[in-house]
Amino acid sequence: MKQKVMDAMQSFSKALMGPVLFLPIAGMLQAISSVMSNTALVTEGGVVWTLGKFINGGVGAVIGNLGILFCVGIAMSLAKKRKADAAFLALISYLVWLAANSRWLDVIRQALCTAPVRPSASAITLPTWAYFWA
Repeated sequence: MKQKVMDAMQSFSKALMGPVLFLPIAGMLQAISSVMSNTALVTEGGVVWTLGKFINGGVGAVIGNLGILFCVGIAMSLAKKRKADAAFLALISYLVWLAANSRWLDVIRQALCTAPVRPSASAITLPTWAYFWA
């Protein structure tokens, strides 16, 4: 029994290695791009400032969607066969969970407050999904 638990924990820790490898690179790029777009150091509208804003936007997309990266990465790593199917199902499950959580929070807010509640997609990083669940 103890060996089964240890094997499961080892396979899960190996599955975490893929998504975790993005973090230091993304963090360093975020820091470098923030320095490059700092108006105290460079002029706004210059080449360095524009390049810093461009890099910051791309890295911001990675950091803003870390939940999706972890969800898909762990599902692919834990699957023995049909890794693409596991990743797709993990992505769909994650999006459904986000939408259900957003709706649940709207219901709770509506029950506790008397002000009208507009449907929001604040829990969903991809704004296009708000139209499907509104």
